[in-house]
Amino acid sequence: QVYVYSEGAWRHSDSEILLGKESIGYGFSAISGASPSTLLAVGRKGEVFQGDGRQWRQIDSGTNVNLTDCCWHDSNTAYACGKKGTVLRISENTSELLVDPAFTESLWSICSFEGRILAAHAKGIVEITDDGFVPVEIPAETAGQLVTHGSRLWSIGTYDVLSYDGEVWTQLPCADNE
Repeated sequence: QVYVYSEGAWRHSDSEILLGKESIGYGFSAISGASPSTLLAVGRKGEVFQGDGRQWRQIDSGTNVNLTDCCWHDSNTAYACGKKGTVLRISENTSELLVDPAFTESLWSICSFEGRILAAHAKGIVEITDDGFVPVEIPAETAGQLVTHGSRLWSIGTYDVLSYDGEVWTQLPCADNE
């Protein structure tokens, strides 16, 4: 289900893709927006939908793998990641499966930071490049979720919390890494 908060109330923004209670519908796991009229939602069976704030249209992802996260790199290009090292580049209503045969870890989170596309798995972070998935050296044992805020990238793993300013990774104290 997708909701929009407008004029003091929440309303459905998914009428054309919302199925009745008797049906098992799409299972979105993440949503991202480049703007209120440039939205992307991804789901558990490889679903990819692009929305303009009023209606949604499905994009063929070419996969049925569980997609766990998505992000916008710019106003025209988005990325999605998921199980078994799956990464999609989505642009102009089409998706391209990016493959690195040497990488099979499930990816949990993906983000655009300082012009780079970074994806996190349970044990680390990789940069998505045209030449493959390049491991990023981090001072921690775990990663998992990536979040950008201002000029910082945050990585929140099972045992580790990291902050990155574009040059230096800083490990922050948390109960499980002290």
